[in-house]
Amino acid sequence: MKSLVALAVLACAVTMASALDPALPSPIQTVQIDTLEAKDVVNSESRRAVVFAETIRVDGARWLRLFFNQAKLGLAPEGGQKTILRLTSEEDGAVQVLNRVTLGQWEYSSAFFNGEAVLVEILADPGAEPSSLEVGIVQVDLGSRQGRDICGDSDDRTPTQDARIGRVMPVGCTAWIGSEGNSCLLSAGHCIGQNFDIVQFEIPVSDADGTVNHPHPDHQYAIDRFSMQAEFRSTGRDWTIFGCHPNPNTGLRPFDAQQDRVTINAGFQPQVDDELRITGVGVVTESDQTDTSLNQTIQTAVGPYIGFNTDAYRVEQYRVDTRPGNSGSPVIHEETGDAFAIHTTGGCGASGNNVGTPFTRNTLENAIAEPKSECAGEPESLKLVLRTELPQVVEPGDFTLELLVDPIEDAELQQDSVMIVYDAGEGDRELLMTRIRDRLFRATISDLPCPGSLSFYMVARDTLGREVTLPYFAPSHRFRRPVATGLRQTFFDDFETDRGWTVTGTATGVWERDTPLVWLPNGAALYDVNGMGKCYVTANSLEPGDVDLGRTILTSPRLDASSPEAHIAYWRWWHSISSNQDDEWVIEVSGDDGENWVAVEVIESGHPGRWLFRKFRVADYVTPSDQFRIRFDVEDVLLGSLVEAGIDNVALYTEEMAENCVFCHADLDGNDVVDEVDWAMAYPIWGDPEAQLDINDDQQFDALDLIQIRNDYGDCPE
Repeated sequence: MKSLVALAVLACAVTMASALDPALPSPIQTVQIDTLEAKDVVNSESRRAVVFAETIRVDGARWLRLFFNQAKLGLAPEGGQKTILRLTSEEDGAVQVLNRVTLGQWEYSSAFFNGEAVLVEILADPGAEPSSLEVGIVQVDLGSRQGRDICGDSDDRTPTQDARIGRVMPVGCTAWIGSEGNSCLLSAGHCIGQNFDIVQFEIPVSDADGTVNHPHPDHQYAIDRFSMQAEFRSTGRDWTIFGCHPNPNTGLRPFDAQQDRVTINAGFQPQVDDELRITGVGVVTESDQTDTSLNQTIQTAVGPYIGFNTDAYRVEQYRVDTRPGNSGSPVIHEETGDAFAIHTTGGCGASGNNVGTPFTRNTLENAIAEPKSECAGEPESLKLVLRTELPQVVEPGDFTLELLVDPIEDAELQQDSVMIVYDAGEGDRELLMTRIRDRLFRATISDLPCPGSLSFYMVARDTLGREVTLPYFAPSHRFRRPVATGLRQTFFDDFETDRGWTVTGTATGVWERDTPLVWLPNGAALYDVNGMGKCYVTANSLEPGDVDLGRTILTSPRLDASSPEAHIAYWRWWHSISSNQDDEWVIEVSGDDGENWVAVEVIESGHPGRWLFRKFRVADYVTPSDQFRIRFDVEDVLLGSLVEAGIDNVALYTEEMAENCVFCHADLDGNDVVDEVDWAMAYPIWGDPEAQLDINDDQQFDALDLIQIRNDYGDCPE
């Protein structure tokens, strides 16, 4: 078996304001390895068998977590068992089993495995479709820890067992099972980010030097992103509530397995000096206690309630020992056993107090009253997977789509319930999809006009009437494509995998390839173009902030644009509200591998955020070559302005025919020019609910459509 050797190490630590418990008690190393790849493996035997087996090893690692650049588990034959991915720790034999559905729930990552090596296997039936996977990076332990939130001279925390308390990894915060909703979990809002992934229970002791150990994968749960509601703006406004997917090995959710939860009592008011208890997974260093094997394990401490501060937002104050990693712990009244706050912030020392967010915080009360997805006890019963690779531009005429519908757990698909809802310019129409094999469905949208545009989503129902859509937030979020002819796509990146883009610059709030955090209120992209996955966005964090004090530059890999008719296309999101006219977004191309750059767009401030499609002929700006690059350079010069950007679905294609049609929605009179005539046609009917007009393709006619007309003044794209 192949042993994969680490090539480079990039340490990434979450930085918090000094008053907060650091969400990440020790930096996490992301280790790039020699790529492990299985490509189109099949079972040629007569019975179910292992069709791929390789070991990933990082010498000296105390634990590993795998990330799959891509993973496609082949569809099982009619009546056969599902193809699975089986991961086994070499150190303790712990096993995690993932299928197509659970792999998606775990966001194409694994559980945490103790030791330096994990065996990766694919098991499939004879006749199953080919399977492929690729692993390029893993996370490993680093080890150093700092911080102090002890109230007094000594650390009074003691080890305990509490089935209700979990550890969120790799960030290292505390989460716990509450009594609200479908036994939702709660933690601190400032813990959320790219490392808020997995909740672990039944936490074992750490090694003697403090290196954490991980429970069996049976006790690790992937967080349901769509269930998450959160706030992090300051002390007193710092919380998150969420649910978890069922464990892929046991089929159980956290409460089902742990059989215990903390009672939340939002209306409870402790008296000064009442005893409080805080239990969580705070760090331990030699300066705290002599037994560092207790690091990031469950410990508890008791101390007095001090009172509350209402200078801005109510903050509960107490002198109970905590440490970094306790962020998110329940603050429990010792006599009643009820939780009335979430611990968030350290500041105790000799004379200060530790503090938390009360359950009387109105936004938290609202979230508890209206839980979502797994947290509401309404998890997805069906998993929808689009099997057709979407082109950047759809050809006119007939367009065929295939959809895979996977029932989750014991759900059953309702007969004749799988449909495409599409709009090709005449309003929404429903199209029933035909079952062509087991769980695979197909439908053809016919007679697409040219020029034009197409938006669509898929919907299916189970036998209980529960509806699931793709994209998840449909119908408000849809797949959207222009309709045009004579195009040959040579490169397309929807950013679901890493294709080699680089980020440079000195600004804060830099470009990140991630799923947008849908609750952000700062003008950032709320979703990718398809409403279901990743894109490049700036400042994708719950921490207050945007792009500030400098530039952040996203640069493409080297591309072949040597055709004289090569075109570059992309969708962009730009939100800039500022009186500072120096804030701008420059989009540039290079034909000589980045030696020289030419601007194709310069976008100034004053634009509300929305996704817009743009395309350009390469030869109009640089000499076509196989050394082509494009970069997206966002700049925010001064504090006080709000700048957010997003990029998705970047495509390079060639126009092979002499004539082609491209949508130009703002050209209302059809003369291939957007001008005052188009404005005059739209303005009188703005605000009319009966107006059948949508310039920016967001399913409504409002002020943004008028802004779109102004933005598009000039000749329509050729």
